[in-house]
Amino acid sequence: MSSREFLTQVILIGLLIFVSTGLSLFDRESRFNKLNEKGFEDKAAASIMQTPGGLPSASLAPGGGITKKSKSPEIEEEPLLQKDSSPDFLPVRDWNVPDPEITAAGAIVYRTGDDKIFYQKNIYEALPIASLTKLVTALVITEHIPLDDTMTVSKRAVLTEGEAGNLIVGEEITIKNLLYALLVESSNDAAIALEDYFNAQLPERTLVDTMNKKALEIGLSRAVFKNPSGLDQKGEISNVASAIDLAVLANHILETNPIIVDMVGVRVIDVHSVNGWYSHHLVSSNKLLGILPEVIGGKTGYTEKAEESLLVLFTSPSGDEEEVLISVVLNSADREGDTRVLLDWIKKAYLW
Repeated sequence: MSSREFLTQVILIGLLIFVSTGLSLFDRESRFNKLNEKGFEDKAAASIMQTPGGLPSASLAPGGGITKKSKSPEIEEEPLLQKDSSPDFLPVRDWNVPDPEITAAGAIVYRTGDDKIFYQKNIYEALPIASLTKLVTALVITEHIPLDDTMTVSKRAVLTEGEAGNLIVGEEITIKNLLYALLVESSNDAAIALEDYFNAQLPERTLVDTMNKKALEIGLSRAVFKNPSGLDQKGEISNVASAIDLAVLANHILETNPIIVDMVGVRVIDVHSVNGWYSHHLVSSNKLLGILPEVIGGKTGYTEKAEESLLVLFTSPSGDEEEVLISVVLNSADREGDTRVLLDWIKKAYLW
């Protein structure tokens, strides 16, 4: 064999060894990457399975935002999980369910406790609230006037627009029974009777002024009151507030005033004058109370300028008996219909 032929064979053997080694390394790297990918997927799947709702594990940052846990292998994650062994990410929005369609100009669905808003529409716009005003009227009265005080109903009160309550000029009645007429049947006569008594007992202030001060005190930043009933005055809108103002108001009442909470949950009640001569059969103006099992209370409103309004307290779809949600619709063409839509929607639009 010549030296040239020998050199050619050596070169060919070298090329074969190089190609074989390269293919082997490529195969090892490919299998290694597949194993890594599988391991990552297994870890991710395990993480999702261990987290309620299938959501990535996270913790709250000091400012209230969400901070994802470090992926660094040097940091042990188990101690962080022990701080909140069963984190609750529910309810979670199901975006396959579209937003509801309602006629109200302003609306909100709000959860007490953590101030979570589930639905909102023009919630910061000041809108006429009609008889939802009476919640603030009742709040001020219960804070300043004893419920067992008695008063004589004036002609001024009875001549007020509206027949709800059917008060009689000259009848003597307790403040408590006037509040029932105010909140159950939405009596305008009762609103004016309570104003008469408040202004007489506390001449250094008026009921309406005290209502406006109370509104600012509890954070109703867009609320303005001109009378205790919510009636339009001389054909013009009188009292206004935003949907979120009313949610905050209802939350405050739930936390501080069990008297009002009980009264707005009454469907039918009979109240009497002090001497028993006059009886008033009061039926709630809230048509959803006693019809929808989740509805535990509420207050209605209507004037020609304000159209229909409704505030409803209802139990949470989560099943937690202590969790109460608040629905408000303002300037609605169908307050019961809009509220039904919102209550039905929140059950479907969130995973509880």
